[in-house]
Amino acid sequence: MKILICGNYGMKNIGDEAILAGLKKLILEQIPDAEIKVMARGSLFPIGFRSLFNSIFHPSMWFKPLSIVKNCDVFILGGGGLFSEEERYLSPLFWAFHGLIAAWCKKPVYCLGISVSRLGFLNKFFCKILFQKSKAVIVRDIASKNLLQEWGILSVLGTDPAIVLDTDCEDETQQENYVAISFRPFKNLNDNSYKIIAQFCDSIIEKFGLSIRFIPFQNEYQIDTQILHTIFDHVKRKDKIIIHEFNENFNELLKILAKAEMVIGMRLHSGILSILAQSPFISLSYMDKVKDFWSEFPKVACLDLDTLHIDNLISQFEKIWNDRREYRRISRETKTFLKKRSSVFSNLLAELKTAKI
Repeated sequence: MKILICGNYGMKNIGDEAILAGLKKLILEQIPDAEIKVMARGSLFPIGFRSLFNSIFHPSMWFKPLSIVKNCDVFILGGGGLFSEEERYLSPLFWAFHGLIAAWCKKPVYCLGISVSRLGFLNKFFCKILFQKSKAVIVRDIASKNLLQEWGILSVLGTDPAIVLDTDCEDETQQENYVAISFRPFKNLNDNSYKIIAQFCDSIIEKFGLSIRFIPFQNEYQIDTQILHTIFDHVKRKDKIIIHEFNENFNELLKILAKAEMVIGMRLHSGILSILAQSPFISLSYMDKVKDFWSEFPKVACLDLDTLHIDNLISQFEKIWNDRREYRRISRETKTFLKKRSSVFSNLLAELKTAKI
Protein backbone atom coordinates (compact mmCIF):
# COMPACT_ATOMS: atom_id res chain seq x y z
CA MET A 1 0.00 0.00 0.00
CA LYS A 2 1.40 3.36 -1.04
CA ILE A 3 0.64 6.01 1.59
CA LEU A 4 1.34 9.68 0.97
CA ILE A 5 1.63 12.03 3.96
CA CYS A 6 1.24 15.73 3.16
CA GLY A 7 2.01 18.54 5.58
CA ASN A 8 4.28 21.33 6.72
CA TYR A 9 7.39 19.18 6.67
CA GLY A 10 10.96 19.86 5.64
CA MET A 11 10.97 23.29 7.32
CA LYS A 12 13.38 22.37 10.12
CA ASN A 13 10.59 22.58 12.67
CA ILE A 14 10.96 20.04 15.47
CA GLY A 15 7.23 19.98 16.21
CA ASP A 16 6.20 19.23 12.63
CA GLU A 17 8.92 16.61 12.22
CA ALA A 18 7.83 14.98 15.49
CA ILE A 19 4.28 14.77 14.10
CA LEU A 20 5.61 13.16 10.91
CA ALA A 21 7.70 10.67 12.87
CA GLY A 22 4.66 9.80 14.97
CA LEU A 23 2.47 9.26 11.90
CA LYS A 24 5.09 7.02 10.29
CA LYS A 25 5.38 4.98 13.47
CA LEU A 26 1.61 4.55 13.72
CA ILE A 27 1.34 3.50 10.06
CA LEU A 28 4.17 0.97 10.17
CA GLU A 29 2.87 -0.60 13.37
CA GLN A 30 -0.41 -1.44 11.64
CA ILE A 31 0.77 -1.76 8.02
CA PRO A 32 4.41 -2.96 8.17
CA ASP A 33 4.75 -3.26 4.40
CA ALA A 34 3.40 0.25 3.72
CA GLU A 35 5.37 2.33 1.27
CA ILE A 36 5.37 5.79 2.84
CA LYS A 37 6.18 8.93 0.90
CA VAL A 38 6.10 12.48 2.21
CA MET A 39 4.76 15.46 0.30
CA ALA A 40 6.70 18.30 1.89
CA ARG A 41 8.66 21.39 1.04
CA GLY A 42 9.95 21.05 -2.50
CA SER A 43 7.18 18.70 -3.61
CA LEU A 44 4.03 20.67 -2.74
CA PHE A 45 1.68 22.20 -5.28
CA PRO A 46 2.58 25.79 -6.31
CA ILE A 47 -0.52 27.28 -4.71
CA GLY A 48 1.17 30.14 -2.84
CA PHE A 49 1.19 33.58 -4.46
CA ARG A 50 4.80 33.51 -5.66
CA SER A 51 4.87 29.88 -6.68
CA LEU A 52 1.51 30.17 -8.45
CA PHE A 53 2.80 33.14 -10.44
CA ASN A 54 6.01 31.28 -11.31
CA SER A 55 4.02 28.22 -12.37
CA ILE A 56 2.42 30.30 -15.15
CA PHE A 57 5.83 30.38 -16.82
CA HIS A 58 6.90 26.97 -15.54
CA PRO A 59 3.85 24.67 -15.68
CA SER A 60 6.14 21.74 -14.96
CA MET A 61 5.96 22.86 -11.30
CA TRP A 62 2.59 21.07 -11.20
CA PHE A 63 3.81 17.82 -12.77
CA LYS A 64 5.89 16.46 -9.89
CA PRO A 65 3.35 16.92 -7.05
CA LEU A 66 0.49 15.75 -9.29
CA SER A 67 2.47 12.63 -10.21
CA ILE A 68 3.15 11.91 -6.53
CA VAL A 69 -0.55 12.19 -5.65
CA LYS A 70 -1.68 10.06 -8.60
CA ASN A 71 0.79 7.35 -7.62
CA CYS A 72 -0.47 6.91 -4.03
CA ASP A 73 -3.21 4.66 -2.68
CA VAL A 74 -4.01 6.74 0.41
CA PHE A 75 -3.57 10.48 1.00
CA ILE A 76 -3.03 11.63 4.61
CA LEU A 77 -3.17 15.37 5.32
CA GLY A 78 -1.76 16.51 8.63
CA GLY A 79 -1.21 16.75 11.35
CA GLY A 80 -0.78 19.95 13.27
CA GLY A 81 -2.24 23.43 13.11
CA LEU A 82 -2.69 23.57 9.35
CA PHE A 83 -6.18 25.03 9.55
CA SER A 84 -5.61 28.31 11.35
CA GLU A 85 -5.50 31.91 10.09
CA GLU A 86 -3.57 33.19 13.11
CA GLU A 87 -0.13 32.84 11.56
CA ARG A 88 -0.88 33.19 7.84
CA TYR A 89 -4.36 34.05 6.59
CA LEU A 90 -4.35 31.79 3.52
CA SER A 91 -2.67 28.82 5.18
CA PRO A 92 -5.94 26.83 5.62
CA LEU A 93 -6.80 27.42 1.95
CA PHE A 94 -3.34 26.25 0.87
CA TRP A 95 -3.67 22.94 2.72
CA ALA A 96 -7.32 22.45 1.82
CA PHE A 97 -6.42 22.67 -1.87
CA HIS A 98 -3.85 19.88 -1.44
CA GLY A 99 -6.50 17.61 0.05
CA LEU A 100 -9.08 18.62 -2.56
CA ILE A 101 -6.67 17.91 -5.43
CA ALA A 102 -6.08 14.45 -3.94
CA ALA A 103 -9.85 13.93 -3.74
CA TRP A 104 -10.18 15.16 -7.35
CA CYS A 105 -7.62 12.47 -8.26
CA LYS A 106 -10.03 10.00 -6.60
CA LYS A 107 -7.69 9.22 -3.73
CA PRO A 108 -9.12 8.49 -0.26
CA VAL A 109 -8.25 11.47 1.91
CA TYR A 110 -7.69 11.26 5.68
CA CYS A 111 -7.10 14.36 7.85
CA LEU A 112 -5.22 13.12 10.90
CA GLY A 113 -4.05 14.82 14.10
CA ILE A 114 -5.16 18.32 13.09
CA SER A 115 -6.29 21.47 14.86
CA VAL A 116 -8.98 23.69 13.37
CA SER A 117 -9.53 27.30 14.42
CA ARG A 118 -12.40 29.62 13.56
CA LEU A 119 -11.98 30.68 9.94
CA GLY A 120 -13.16 33.46 7.66
CA PHE A 121 -15.66 32.77 4.90
CA LEU A 122 -13.21 31.79 2.14
CA ASN A 123 -11.09 29.46 4.23
CA LYS A 124 -14.10 27.93 5.93
CA PHE A 125 -15.86 27.31 2.59
CA PHE A 126 -13.02 25.24 1.12
CA CYS A 127 -11.99 23.54 4.37
CA LYS A 128 -15.56 22.44 4.94
CA ILE A 129 -15.66 20.87 1.47
CA LEU A 130 -12.36 19.12 2.20
CA PHE A 131 -13.61 17.65 5.49
CA GLN A 132 -16.87 16.55 3.85
CA LYS A 133 -14.91 14.70 1.17
CA SER A 134 -12.48 13.12 3.65
CA LYS A 135 -12.87 9.49 4.66
CA ALA A 136 -12.03 10.41 8.25
CA VAL A 137 -11.09 13.50 10.26
CA ILE A 138 -9.22 12.99 13.52
CA VAL A 139 -8.64 16.18 15.52
CA ARG A 140 -6.23 16.61 18.39
CA ASP A 141 -8.32 18.79 20.73
CA ILE A 142 -11.92 19.13 21.91
CA ALA A 143 -12.26 22.72 20.64
CA SER A 144 -11.56 21.55 17.08
CA LYS A 145 -14.09 18.75 17.40
CA ASN A 146 -16.74 21.14 18.72
CA LEU A 147 -16.06 23.63 15.94
CA LEU A 148 -16.37 20.98 13.23
CA GLN A 149 -19.58 19.81 14.85
CA GLU A 150 -20.92 23.37 14.42
CA TRP A 151 -20.03 23.04 10.74
CA GLY A 152 -21.91 19.76 10.49
CA ILE A 153 -18.67 17.78 10.11
CA LEU A 154 -18.25 14.45 11.91
CA SER A 155 -14.81 14.11 13.47
CA VAL A 156 -13.09 11.87 15.99
CA LEU A 157 -11.16 13.17 19.00
CA GLY A 158 -7.59 11.92 18.96
CA THR A 159 -4.36 13.61 19.97
CA ASP A 160 -1.12 14.88 18.53
CA PRO A 161 0.67 12.04 16.69
CA ALA A 162 4.01 13.01 18.26
CA ILE A 163 2.83 11.53 21.57
CA VAL A 164 3.52 7.99 20.28
CA LEU A 165 7.24 8.62 19.79
CA ASP A 166 9.54 6.25 21.64
CA THR A 167 11.70 7.66 24.39
CA ASP A 168 14.39 6.13 26.54
CA CYS A 169 13.85 8.70 29.32
CA GLU A 170 13.64 6.81 32.59
CA ASP A 171 10.88 7.48 35.09
CA GLU A 172 13.42 8.70 37.62
CA THR A 173 15.85 10.62 35.40
CA GLN A 174 18.38 12.51 37.52
CA GLN A 175 17.55 16.20 37.21
CA GLU A 176 20.23 18.81 36.73
CA ASN A 177 20.09 22.33 38.06
CA TYR A 178 18.62 24.12 35.05
CA VAL A 179 15.39 25.27 33.45
CA ALA A 180 14.84 24.79 29.70
CA ILE A 181 13.15 27.65 27.84
CA SER A 182 11.74 27.63 24.31
CA PHE A 183 10.62 30.85 22.63
CA ARG A 184 9.74 31.61 19.01
CA PRO A 185 9.20 34.58 16.71
CA PHE A 186 5.57 35.55 16.20
CA LYS A 187 3.67 38.59 15.01
CA ASN A 188 2.74 41.17 17.65
CA LEU A 189 5.54 40.10 19.97
CA ASN A 190 7.35 43.16 21.24
CA ASP A 191 10.34 44.06 23.32
CA ASN A 192 8.25 43.87 26.48
CA SER A 193 7.68 40.14 25.94
CA TYR A 194 11.42 39.56 25.69
CA LYS A 195 12.06 41.68 28.79
CA ILE A 196 9.54 39.64 30.81
CA ILE A 197 11.32 36.39 29.95
CA ALA A 198 14.70 38.01 30.67
CA GLN A 199 13.48 39.28 34.05
CA PHE A 200 12.11 35.83 34.80
CA CYS A 201 15.48 34.27 34.01
CA ASP A 202 17.34 36.71 36.27
CA SER A 203 14.81 36.13 39.05
CA ILE A 204 15.03 32.35 39.18
CA ILE A 205 18.80 32.43 38.73
CA GLU A 206 19.13 34.63 41.81
CA LYS A 207 16.40 33.06 43.96
CA PHE A 208 16.89 29.37 43.18
CA GLY A 209 20.49 29.20 41.98
CA LEU A 210 19.39 27.77 38.64
CA SER A 211 20.97 28.04 35.23
CA ILE A 212 19.00 28.46 32.00
CA ARG A 213 19.14 26.60 28.71
CA PHE A 214 17.54 28.21 25.68
CA ILE A 215 16.28 25.56 23.24
CA PRO A 216 15.42 26.48 19.61
CA PHE A 217 12.63 24.43 18.00
CA GLN A 218 12.90 25.80 14.46
CA ASN A 219 15.84 26.89 12.38
CA GLU A 220 14.38 27.94 9.03
CA TYR A 221 11.71 30.42 7.95
CA GLN A 222 11.17 31.15 11.65
CA ILE A 223 14.53 31.12 13.38
CA ASP A 224 14.05 30.69 17.12
CA THR A 225 17.72 31.35 17.90
CA GLN A 226 17.37 34.98 16.83
CA ILE A 227 14.63 35.55 19.41
CA LEU A 228 16.56 33.65 22.08
CA HIS A 229 19.56 35.92 21.46
CA THR A 230 17.28 38.96 21.77
CA ILE A 231 16.09 37.71 25.18
CA PHE A 232 19.70 36.93 26.11
CA ASP A 233 20.66 40.55 25.41
CA HIS A 234 18.17 41.68 28.10
CA VAL A 235 19.41 39.21 30.74
CA LYS A 236 21.80 40.47 33.43
CA ARG A 237 23.16 37.05 34.49
CA LYS A 238 24.42 36.00 31.07
CA ASP A 239 26.99 33.74 32.71
CA LYS A 240 24.17 31.38 33.75
CA ILE A 241 22.64 30.95 30.31
CA ILE A 242 23.45 28.52 27.49
CA ILE A 243 21.88 28.97 24.05
CA HIS A 244 21.78 25.54 22.42
CA GLU A 245 22.30 25.08 18.72
CA PHE A 246 19.32 23.78 16.77
CA ASN A 247 19.21 19.97 16.89
CA GLU A 248 16.66 17.86 15.00
CA ASN A 249 17.55 14.73 16.98
CA PHE A 250 14.45 13.98 19.10
CA ASN A 251 16.28 11.71 21.53
CA GLU A 252 18.94 14.31 22.29
CA LEU A 253 16.28 16.96 22.83
CA LEU A 254 14.21 14.68 25.04
CA LYS A 255 17.26 14.01 27.23
CA ILE A 256 17.77 17.75 27.71
CA LEU A 257 14.11 18.21 28.64
CA ALA A 258 14.08 15.15 30.92
CA LYS A 259 17.03 16.44 32.95
CA ALA A 260 15.54 19.91 33.31
CA GLU A 261 13.91 20.86 36.60
CA MET A 262 11.20 22.53 34.52
CA VAL A 263 10.44 23.55 30.93
CA ILE A 264 8.89 26.87 29.88
CA GLY A 265 7.83 26.80 26.25
CA MET A 266 6.01 28.89 23.72
CA ARG A 267 5.78 26.24 21.01
CA LEU A 268 3.11 23.57 21.51
CA HIS A 269 5.58 20.75 21.06
CA SER A 270 7.87 22.06 23.77
CA GLY A 271 5.02 20.96 26.06
CA ILE A 272 4.25 17.72 24.23
CA LEU A 273 7.91 16.67 24.24
CA SER A 274 8.10 17.66 27.93
CA ILE A 275 5.21 15.24 28.52
CA LEU A 276 7.23 12.52 26.76
CA ALA A 277 10.24 13.45 28.89
CA GLN A 278 7.97 13.45 31.98
CA SER A 279 9.06 16.93 32.98
CA PRO A 280 6.96 19.68 34.59
CA PHE A 281 6.35 22.55 32.19
CA ILE A 282 4.64 25.88 31.72
CA SER A 283 3.07 26.51 28.33
CA LEU A 284 2.99 30.08 26.99
CA SER A 285 -0.07 30.20 24.74
CA TYR A 286 0.35 32.39 21.67
CA MET A 287 -2.21 30.72 19.34
CA ASP A 288 -5.54 28.97 19.77
CA LYS A 289 -3.95 25.61 18.96
CA VAL A 290 -1.82 25.82 22.13
CA LYS A 291 -4.63 26.98 24.43
CA ASP A 292 -7.07 24.48 22.91
CA PHE A 293 -4.74 21.52 23.25
CA TRP A 294 -4.04 22.08 26.95
CA SER A 295 -7.53 23.30 27.91
CA GLU A 296 -8.56 19.70 28.59
CA PHE A 297 -5.89 19.40 31.28
CA PRO A 298 -6.55 21.89 34.10
CA LYS A 299 -3.48 20.74 36.01
CA VAL A 300 -1.22 21.72 33.11
CA ALA A 301 0.01 25.30 33.50
CA CYS A 302 -0.89 27.36 30.42
CA LEU A 303 -0.43 31.14 30.50
CA ASP A 304 -1.72 33.49 27.81
CA LEU A 305 1.25 35.28 26.26
CA ASP A 306 -0.87 38.33 25.40
CA THR A 307 -1.53 39.03 29.08
CA LEU A 308 1.69 37.61 30.49
CA HIS A 309 3.11 39.49 33.47
CA ILE A 310 6.37 38.79 35.26
CA ASP A 311 4.57 38.30 38.61
CA ASN A 312 2.19 35.70 37.16
CA LEU A 313 5.02 33.78 35.51
CA ILE A 314 7.14 33.72 38.67
CA SER A 315 4.11 32.77 40.78
CA GLN A 316 3.29 29.82 38.51
CA PHE A 317 6.93 28.76 38.47
CA GLU A 318 7.15 28.80 42.27
CA LYS A 319 3.92 26.81 42.56
CA ILE A 320 5.34 24.02 40.40
CA TRP A 321 8.83 24.29 41.87
CA ASN A 322 7.54 23.73 45.39
CA ASP A 323 5.75 20.55 44.31
CA ARG A 324 7.96 19.26 41.47
CA ARG A 325 7.47 15.59 42.27
CA GLU A 326 3.68 15.98 42.00
CA TYR A 327 3.94 17.81 38.68
CA ARG A 328 6.21 15.09 37.30
CA ARG A 329 3.50 12.63 38.26
CA ILE A 330 0.97 14.80 36.40
CA SER A 331 3.21 14.70 33.32
CA ARG A 332 3.39 10.90 33.52
CA GLU A 333 -0.38 10.62 33.88
CA THR A 334 -0.98 13.01 30.98
CA LYS A 335 1.44 11.02 28.83
CA THR A 336 -0.39 7.76 29.62
CA PHE A 337 -3.77 9.35 28.91
CA LEU A 338 -2.70 10.80 25.56
CA LYS A 339 -1.01 7.58 24.47
CA LYS A 340 -4.27 5.72 25.11
CA ARG A 341 -6.15 8.28 23.05
CA SER A 342 -3.72 7.70 20.17
CA SER A 343 -5.42 4.31 19.74
CA VAL A 344 -7.94 6.03 17.44
CA PHE A 345 -5.16 6.32 14.86
CA SER A 346 -4.21 2.67 15.28
CA ASN A 347 -7.83 1.54 14.96
CA LEU A 348 -8.31 3.57 11.78
CA LEU A 349 -5.10 2.29 10.22
CA ALA A 350 -5.97 -1.30 11.15
CA GLU A 351 -9.26 -0.89 9.27
CA LEU A 352 -7.42 0.72 6.39
CA LYS A 353 -5.12 -2.28 6.14
CA THR A 354 -8.05 -4.62 5.47
CA ALA A 355 -9.97 -2.19 3.23
CA LYS A 356 -9.95 -2.59 -0.51
CA ILE A 357 -8.23 0.50 -1.89
